[in-house]
Amino acid sequence: MSSATLDYQSNFLPDNFSSEIPEGTLGSPKASNSRGYYFTGVTGDNNIDGLISGGVWYDPDSLTPWHTEISYSFPQNSFDFQSHMSLDDIAARNNLVSFGNLQQTAMREVFDGFEAIAQITFTKVNSNEQANIVIAGTTNSAVTPTASSELPAGNDVNQWYNANIYDHAPQIGSYTWHTLIHETGHSLGLAHGHEVDRDSPPDEPIPGKAMDPNRDSMEFSIMTYRSYINDPLDGGYSNEDYGYAQSLMMYDIAAIQEMYGANYETNSGDTTYTFSSITGEMFVNGVGQGTPGDNRIFRTIWDGNGEDTYDFSNYNTGINVDLSPGSWSLFSENQQAYLGDGNYARANVFNALLYEGDSRSLIENAVGGDGNDTIIGNIANNRLNGGVGNDTLNGGDGNDTLIGGDGNDVLRGGTGADAYSAGNGNDTIYYANGDKFWNSKGNGINVAGAGVDTLIIESGSYFDTNGLSWYGFERFVGAEMNDRVKGNSNKIHYHLDGGAGNDTLTGAGGNDTLIGGDGNDVLRGGTGADAYSAGNGNDTIYYANGDKFWNSKGNGINVAGAGVDTLIIESGSYFDTNGLSWYGFERFVGAEMNDRVKGNSNKINYHLDGGAGNDTLTGAGGNDTLNGGDGNDTLIGGDGNDILNGGEGNDTYFVDNAGDTIIEADNSGIDTIISGVSFKLTDNIEDLTLTGTADNYAIGNSEDNTIIGNDGDNHIEGGAGTDILTGGAGSDLFNFREGMGNDIITDFEVGIDKINIPAGPPPDYPDFVITDVGDGTLVEYNGDSFLLKGIDAALIAPNAFSWDWELPY
Repeated sequence: MSSATLDYQSNFLPDNFSSEIPEGTLGSPKASNSRGYYFTGVTGDNNIDGLISGGVWYDPDSLTPWHTEISYSFPQNSFDFQSHMSLDDIAARNNLVSFGNLQQTAMREVFDGFEAIAQITFTKVNSNEQANIVIAGTTNSAVTPTASSELPAGNDVNQWYNANIYDHAPQIGSYTWHTLIHETGHSLGLAHGHEVDRDSPPDEPIPGKAMDPNRDSMEFSIMTYRSYINDPLDGGYSNEDYGYAQSLMMYDIAAIQEMYGANYETNSGDTTYTFSSITGEMFVNGVGQGTPGDNRIFRTIWDGNGEDTYDFSNYNTGINVDLSPGSWSLFSENQQAYLGDGNYARANVFNALLYEGDSRSLIENAVGGDGNDTIIGNIANNRLNGGVGNDTLNGGDGNDTLIGGDGNDVLRGGTGADAYSAGNGNDTIYYANGDKFWNSKGNGINVAGAGVDTLIIESGSYFDTNGLSWYGFERFVGAEMNDRVKGNSNKIHYHLDGGAGNDTLTGAGGNDTLIGGDGNDVLRGGTGADAYSAGNGNDTIYYANGDKFWNSKGNGINVAGAGVDTLIIESGSYFDTNGLSWYGFERFVGAEMNDRVKGNSNKINYHLDGGAGNDTLTGAGGNDTLNGGDGNDTLIGGDGNDILNGGEGNDTYFVDNAGDTIIEADNSGIDTIISGVSFKLTDNIEDLTLTGTADNYAIGNSEDNTIIGNDGDNHIEGGAGTDILTGGAGSDLFNFREGMGNDIITDFEVGIDKINIPAGPPPDYPDFVITDVGDGTLVEYNGDSFLLKGIDAALIAPNAFSWDWELPY
């Protein structure tokens, strides 16, 4: 194809041609009928501006290029040329070959394609009448090696085609078909997209522009000489025989519309586009648009208005569809056009760009086939149907409806209030605030279908099933917001992942997996053998028999993460850490069963609450708080300043730190302290036993205490009440104060143990009454007494007593 040129010789320009043309406005009139003027408007997009030559037809009545009627003719002899003729035109005319019927029909279809996209009308006139565009063939290869057309500038433009080259029966997708479109583009003012330098009016030079390198190919413009991106242009087009563009492409459309305006009447109703997988023919609402010369699909679609659909349901291989303006869809590799040198067209169908942001030309819907399809929507309210196969649907902006169909589908609505239907298969749905589910019932969510379905919450959104029944999902993945998700089917093994945020995740009757993620989460598996992972934050986990922890190691439990985590035992369950290492929890709350819980980190201040049941709670090296609750509990504080509260029942406390605090309520059972350090009983605790060999003291309270020493030299004092005191091995000192009641010493050894009466030196000694009572010796003084079990009164000597005021407590 030869370069289209615009002859600006004075005989083709009117005397009143003005170079002072405001940018983007009309130039001076050129002649009668539709006329040419110089168009200087630019968009700032090289791919559009690089196709605008500056010449354009306009309507002489409105002085605009919109609603322009352009006449054309097919001359039958040399006398039919009515207007100017250059020397080349004259030479070509002398070897005239008129267009035949099939060529004229093809030309009419090409004009239809231009009318469909812009506000222009082509009208055929008789061959001997004045016409804006004159179309003919010639055998003069010297002046017309391939084909040529002038740009709008004078009375008319001539299109010449070398009759030795071009088909007499042009077919869609052929070189001839492509050339008819290309030369008509020149006749309307389109330039070559690959060229920077071009002619311009004498006083109004056009800044040189070409298409951007990544768009300079036939895939984007029929006006470039490049078949594919970076085509070197050294051998002409390299396309296969029927691998040429079948229509104007997206930037051709945009440039023509920039000059003539857009036509929104084309297919302005609800239109469905389908394609034959056998011939490549396009059908519009079931009506064929012409069969290509070979089974290829290589075109751009402009649609004026309505709710429109690409229907690819007759294709059974994976397709890639993008409804965005300026994007493209590849749905049949077998029907890709071969562009030469190992390059194929990147798609079958390309989408036109929006004209001035007007969304009426969008394609709203797409239907996939039986393969694994990827379908992407646009800013409209799209309806995307994947059909059978493992499909990925992304609605983008707008209130979209996504239908996965059977297969393992991924549905992502994007922004907007989107609706989903998953179908059978292991489906994944991305949920954002405002989304709903296509086959929901009442206030419920139902994506019923076989398979394991996943609901993923988009960033910035949250999900709350409070008061909502949701069915069909097995897996849930939250975002950074506060989700509240509860499983409601005992037949499903839920996998709930809250993500960041303060989430509440509740399983049901299956073996559920609950992952809290960051945030202060509450995880409750329900019945079933559930698995948990808490993550960072102050988390609470409800545990039932059979549950485990997602990131456990070996036979251990690990919910490692920053924060204070709580393990709550469900009713009817118990927890036993015997032989089990458990990490990451700081708080424990038991139920009514017999729990056995032991902390294992000296860096944690545990809070263990046994609840009802006979619990065994063991702290570690921190300052722990242990609450036994109801039942006969055993509380072991460990190192650190611990707080131990047994609650109701006969509780046993193990104390290893003098800083430990024991709390017992009145009338809450018979409680025992077992201490490895000196200890003084607080209120409401009955018994105290020292362990080890240290010389510790053991002090009672007003209860009837039983106090037992260890193997060291102990100081033992019962306090008020009737106490039973046992010193154990070692030289023990039993201390008695006035008003301390009637106590029993079970293992007093004369000469080893002593009885201390802090009453001062003689003569302030109390008056003792010592009586042999059969099973021991009773010593009475000032209304108090103590019984030395197994001791003969005759053995009691003064050195059995001491009178120290200074005691270590």
